Amino acid sequence: MSEPNPTQQFARKYQGIEGFYLITGNGELGFIRPADLKPVEEAFPQLGDADFLHEHPRFQDDVDRFRGELVRFIETYRARPDLPIELGYVDPAGNPERSWRSASLVIYNYVREIYRHDDKARYDAGKLDHFGIGEHDDTWNAVRGIHRGLEDLFAHHSEEGFHRFFPVLYYHRGDGPADRQSGDELGLATTTAYHDDQLPRREEGLRVLNLFWNHIDDETRPGRWTFPFANADTEAQVFRTLRDNLYRRGVINPDLRVEKRFDFS
Repeated sequence: MSEPNPTQQFARKYQGIEGFYLITGNGELGFIRPADLKPVEEAFPQLGDADFLHEHPRFQDDVDRFRGELVRFIETYRARPDLPIELGYVDPAGNPERSWRSASLVIYNYVREIYRHDDKARYDAGKLDHFGIGEHDDTWNAVRGIHRGLEDLFAHHSEEGFHRFFPVLYYHRGDGPADRQSGDELGLATTTAYHDDQLPRREEGLRVLNLFWNHIDDETRPGRWTFPFANADTEAQVFRTLRDNLYRRGVINPDLRVEKRFDFS
């Protein structure tokens, strides 16, 4: 029997990430194919569909622009650890303290606050049953199985109906030796105002990033939310297509969206 290749070893270490999107340090987007655990680039099969292109004549240009933005996105993330682009991190599978065998998603407190903020707004608007908020903080546990956690991030939306997150996985290899020596001076080993439970950026590991970060305007503004604002750009055709591709591959199930789990009426 042949030895597993590095990608297979990676997939087994982080069991449950198969099919979800990963981004490389070069800004390339792809996923680990569940059937054989091989890395596959997101090729947008819709580009070969004449009917789809007829309906969306700007799609090729949108994809080209999107791929360019991915490069800037990952460069921004690596250069600006103060920006809340990172949603959480992934613990390897096999943790005896967990009740599931897959890898675990650990989400940051500021993401949980976004959940609670949006749940309250939906409750106030009469769109959410009262069992979905209040004392039921366990609904948004900080730690959960990777599949459930990523699906929740994909499904979550604001009271206005806009998705807040488009999570992608990124393997952060840690900062260089010079940064590790001066990490305290640079603030890399300390928490920030937004990530009071952030995994220090000097530590190597699998992170969860948010592609919906408003990377057209990278500056944070005092007194305003620092997560992506609900706007039409977050539901652009490229993101809708990426989401549809996840459904088609069976990675996430739209029938199990968060709002359905809250419907006790």
